[in-house]
Amino acid sequence: MNILLYTIRKKFSGVQHVSTDTVYGWLVPRPRADLLLLDTRTAAEFGVSRLPGAVHLDPDSDDATVRRTLTRHLPPAAAGAERERTTIACYCSVGYRSSVTAQRLNALRAQPAAAEPPLPAYEAVNIEGSIFKWANEGKPLEGADGQPTRLVHPYDKIFGRLLDKSLWKFPEKQ
Repeated sequence: MNILLYTIRKKFSGVQHVSTDTVYGWLVPRPRADLLLLDTRTAAEFGVSRLPGAVHLDPDSDDATVRRTLTRHLPPAAAGAERERTTIACYCSVGYRSSVTAQRLNALRAQPAAAEPPLPAYEAVNIEGSIFKWANEGKPLEGADGQPTRLVHPYDKIFGRLLDKSLWKFPEKQ
């Protein structure tokens, strides 16, 4: 996984990459109020498990959907007041899609204020190694029902090799 993480860091050098340990510290013992966990995997992956309290954003969402999602989940901007930026910690399976999303969100933030709806202050970062590294380290996950789980959608059989096989869970066929 180290070569993959290096490649992602190099390709997305304009994005801040934070460790799973750093994010864990932001969540425990109580989640920071200025933190939004953004799961940028597919709905099928999100349906298996996620980081506790994460919000789903399909990686193929258009800008209007992204803006609506952010406005719904970020603390509102205080009128005329300076405030700290909310950290949006993006993750996917290994960090590629979440790096794309973090880069996109930071570019969206830089658009003129006339864009609707207006966005509160934030900085999007990538969780390095994303949910595979998080799960391999035994950090907490929750299922679609909000209950603790250890299982993770492995994305596919190739990238899934980066996730301990005992943690794999493909969704049930309907």
